[in-house]
Amino acid sequence: MAISRAIVLAAGEGTRLQPLTHNRPKPMLPVGNRPILEYVLDALVEAGIKQLHIVVGYRSERVQAHVGPTYRGRPVTYHHQEKQLGSGHALLQAADVLNEDVVVANGDQVVDNRLVEQVIETHDSEAIGTLALVDSEAVDLYGGVVVENGQVVDLVDAAATDRTHLLNAGVYAFDPKIVETIGGGRSGS
Repeated sequence: MAISRAIVLAAGEGTRLQPLTHNRPKPMLPVGNRPILEYVLDALVEAGIKQLHIVVGYRSERVQAHVGPTYRGRPVTYHHQEKQLGSGHALLQAADVLNEDVVVANGDQVVDNRLVEQVIETHDSEAIGTLALVDSEAVDLYGGVVVENGQVVDLVDAAATDRTHLLNAGVYAFDPKIVETIGGGRSGS
């Protein structure tokens, strides 16, 4: 399945990282002298994404000034989340472009383009969503995902010892039906 659009969620405040995020959003924090957001955008471009949509909110001017109207030859459209009410709400701010399957990525996690490519390849036209999962010893810190027969069956706050848990890698592919699943209609608010 070919997916040409991506939505990057980059609106959050990053309050747990204060004072580092006092004057800049979490996706603009540097890793190896580059903002985290650049790694995300590079992974999307290298995976073949043609249109980039970025949901901005907290200190949005920092993201927009840094990225600009294009990134590596791909047009960038910004969607504003005035109040940070979670990832689902952030995604609804870009509901107007959810008329075809789309990749969604967290803007505050360094991601590899191979992970994006795997999500695109794995996403099936019958699925509302496809979620990238990785093995990690940090599941106890971040919570885990329980998978049975290729389906997500539970999200857990702390990994139990009697089951295998994976970590949400922050890369998804969604069918347009995700808007109704979240419960937001097409208004984007």
